[in-house]
Amino acid sequence: MAARDDLVRAHWRELLPTAYLLTGDQAAARQLVVRTLARRRPPIADRRTALDALVRAHRSRWRLTGRASIQGTPAVPWWSSPEAAAAAHQLADALDDLGRDDRTAVVLRWFEDLAPEQITALVPGADPEAAAGRLPVDPNVLPRRLDDLAGLCDAGTLDDDTVTAAVRGTRTRHTCQALLAVTAVAGLVAGGAWLPDTAPDPAATATATATPSRTTTAAELRGIFALPPRGALADDEDLLAQLRRRLDAEGATGADYRVLYADDVEGIRAVLMMHPGAGQMDLAWLTGPAGTAAARLDVHTVGFSTPFGSAGMAVSLPDPAAGTTRLVVLTEDGDTVRVSAGVDVDPATGAAGRTYVDVPSRGGVAATTLDRTSDAGIRLQVGRPGDLTEDIWPVSSTPVHLDVGTGGTGPPSRSGAPTAAAGAYASALSTVVAATGWAEEDLEVTVLGAGTLPAAAGGTLDVVSLAVVLPGGAVVTTTGTAAQTTAEDGSTVLSFGGGCGSTGYPAGTDIVDLVVAATCVDVGDAYTRTVVVAAPPGVRVVLGFPSSDETLVPELVDGFGWTTFLTREDPGTATAGTATFPVAGAGRDVLQQ
Repeated sequence: MAARDDLVRAHWRELLPTAYLLTGDQAAARQLVVRTLARRRPPIADRRTALDALVRAHRSRWRLTGRASIQGTPAVPWWSSPEAAAAAHQLADALDDLGRDDRTAVVLRWFEDLAPEQITALVPGADPEAAAGRLPVDPNVLPRRLDDLAGLCDAGTLDDDTVTAAVRGTRTRHTCQALLAVTAVAGLVAGGAWLPDTAPDPAATATATATPSRTTTAAELRGIFALPPRGALADDEDLLAQLRRRLDAEGATGADYRVLYADDVEGIRAVLMMHPGAGQMDLAWLTGPAGTAAARLDVHTVGFSTPFGSAGMAVSLPDPAAGTTRLVVLTEDGDTVRVSAGVDVDPATGAAGRTYVDVPSRGGVAATTLDRTSDAGIRLQVGRPGDLTEDIWPVSSTPVHLDVGTGGTGPPSRSGAPTAAAGAYASALSTVVAATGWAEEDLEVTVLGAGTLPAAAGGTLDVVSLAVVLPGGAVVTTTGTAAQTTAEDGSTVLSFGGGCGSTGYPAGTDIVDLVVAATCVDVGDAYTRTVVVAAPPGVRVVLGFPSSDETLVPELVDGFGWTTFLTREDPGTATAGTATFPVAGAGRDVLQQ
């Protein structure tokens, strides 16, 4: 996790102005940067690979979120005159009239100074010269105008810790994509579409479709991919033929794949197969109970970009009936493997943390059974003894489907709206499942507050605050958001927003009287912060700040409400009568471990 945090600190500031030019919106730019830096593949190594990842993330999400325009009136940067700022806003209006790819090509050519062939690799078919010709700006002046426009991007309310916390939360929500299954969400709105945090990369898809398969040389492979086949079943030619037929049945070209590992271990049959192609490594885990015939194995595909190397690969197989999850990890011989099943909340104190345990390995293969009903909370550390710096995540072979109800309505709520919006309820609950590794059926969930708030990018957000009793009795409160928008084709799009932080409490906490207060990043605009509050109806709540005597009193309706404020410091406490509760938010989230 430390390496990821360093990457975020190194790149977020330099990516934000480009994201602002691409999206045309303060909030959308911030979200794009966070989601780019949260992506696990391809790896970000330097400024250029970070830019490539930003463009791919932007192009993949535009299909679903539609067009945006420059909004707000931030202060003119010190190096730009008011006249130049006005011209920059005129350019912003003209950029809005360009299509997604044309706008991206212009930004890459005259702001990022990429060569035409580099732009074509990122935006196939784009013509930056032709696109620039439709702008009311001389090409010789265009770089300066884009600099002026980028200077209007506001980062004043952001810092390293805030962005790092947001990236951590987004990486957790990436895990939630397996939890918030399409089938569950489809029941919320007829004809609706599910909007995950990251959509498939169209450039990668086009490459995979258009590029014929080829055989890469052994020199191109590193780490576990350069090792010979492992496992007691790896040399079984009959099994290999059956496995390839199984991949054919899934739409993959099985003949292109070879076995990296195949064996029955820890009660399951685990097979990892690999196809290194031109610029893309295609992997497939095939899993089932030990002894399962190839034709009946479940297939789970994974994609990597070049260079082909990895410290390890892992697959997990939850067994809800047994209340456990089995895990198989492949590394290089001699590597140490440590695993955490999920975030633990101490029933005595409410404090949270992760406990890592060593998993014995033989020949670079480690297997264990974890006391968790979901694999969403698993984190692995792999490396040479004494240098456990590489974090890997297992491929889930049994995604968890959250039961979020139908018709857009969730469970009843103590405060605010009578019932929770199902999407926001799922968003909040998935945060707990993804962090702790306990499935929904293991949790005792109470909705403490529900309502609708203004969203940062326009429109509204559904917000839900939960109290969740974990196995063992500890209590976690958390707040989640979701939004419904209408796509160009008339269908309803449900998107899950950022989490607002979580707080831990000891076992025996009186849930009925709990106050939940959280600073949410998806609410308000670039200049304000918003705290959402859910309290017992009729109770007055006073928000206090850590470094001043300033207070805020949110207006609560039936115990639910929010307040915005112009400050860089988030409230730290919420006082109701004689009881004081912490305010969750970025950097104050017990589940971000």
